[in-house]
Amino acid sequence: MVDFKELKERTKIEDVVSQLGLTMKRSGDQMRGPCPYCRSGGDRALAINTAKQSFYCFNVRKGGDLIALVGHVLDLRPKEAAERIAGTGPLQGKVPGTVPGTIPQRGTVPNSSPSPPRPAFDPVAYAASLQTSHEVLAGLELAPETLSEWMGGMATKGVHRGRLALPVTVAGRVAYFGLAVGGESPSITFPNGVDGRMAIFGADRVTKNGELRLVATPLEVLSVYQNTGETAVCFLTETVSGEQLELLAAVLGARSADLIV
Repeated sequence: MVDFKELKERTKIEDVVSQLGLTMKRSGDQMRGPCPYCRSGGDRALAINTAKQSFYCFNVRKGGDLIALVGHVLDLRPKEAAERIAGTGPLQGKVPGTVPGTIPQRGTVPNSSPSPPRPAFDPVAYAASLQTSHEVLAGLELAPETLSEWMGGMATKGVHRGRLALPVTVAGRVAYFGLAVGGESPSITFPNGVDGRMAIFGADRVTKNGELRLVATPLEVLSVYQNTGETAVCFLTETVSGEQLELLAAVLGARSADLIV
């Protein structure tokens, strides 16, 4: 098991930046550059502070230490990210001056080559990995056929593991959010790079010249569909901003639909 405290004492965040092949511009203790995971937010979305040994991604509004940085860029859990840094986790390729698959410790030669491009997300393949009849879902009163039709189900791996994973279209692309079914916090999780404020669950199913029912939760959206066949949508945030209302108005206008609350 990797000792997080000891690992951070012997490794600098600058070394991690080099190993990850991040393109950064430095000014004093500050380093700024694009985020290779989010691939949005501009060329200053990712901030590194070498004095504090911390990072912050302005696109997803999250930050942390060097372990969290590796976890963010490589989409790993903290334990897996720490193993990558320590050289005990699986990683292809060799870095000069290090054990194969490690992030260099202080005094080693960093790798300046860029990280390989992240494979494009395949929602169909992801949906196939979900379980529509998982025992945890038994109390939700949702038929496996309903979840299958909505390309949702229990996630048993990845960022939404242990949650009901459901698809939503954000900025023209399909992403999955994770819905807590056992009282976990937060109630909804999103993958890196997805802004939940720009998502309306069920909006892509609104029919032309139809009725659009606004409900409170994703489970209500599925329940309305399962029991009535009607279209329902919901926001995926605890509070609703003016920008989100404008987004809903755009959905209504594009489909000439009538809103029912």
